[in-house]
Amino acid sequence: MVHLFKRKLVTVHESEVSDLNVRETEHLTIDLINHLQLNEQDLHHIASIKDIIIDQAESIANRHYQLIMKAAETREIFQNATAYDRWINVFTSYLNELARAEIDDTHVKKLKTIG
Repeated sequence: MVHLFKRKLVTVHESEVSDLNVRETEHLTIDLINHLQLNEQDLHHIASIKDIIIDQAESIANRHYQLIMKAAETREIFQNATAYDRWINVFTSYLNELARAEIDDTHVKKLKTIG
């Protein structure tokens, strides 16, 4: 039998220890830092497009919401757990915080209040 579709193998890599140059604090633990899977080069790239992210944050949030609503599973979760305006505000705030390209205790505390 000829297979018309070939399954694509997916490799899941072990998470790597982050090289972020941050110090552990009450809110920013080593486990959280490693979970982010960001490195110093990632932050450098984010910082280089900071103005674009800030300028387009609401537009990006709107497109993200539209994508979420296309999938029945995520649409149901969002319809039960949040409202459009609240999500746009949360995600726009998240993008603006991400654009700072700094991972520190202040950033983590701010993300916890956004979520």
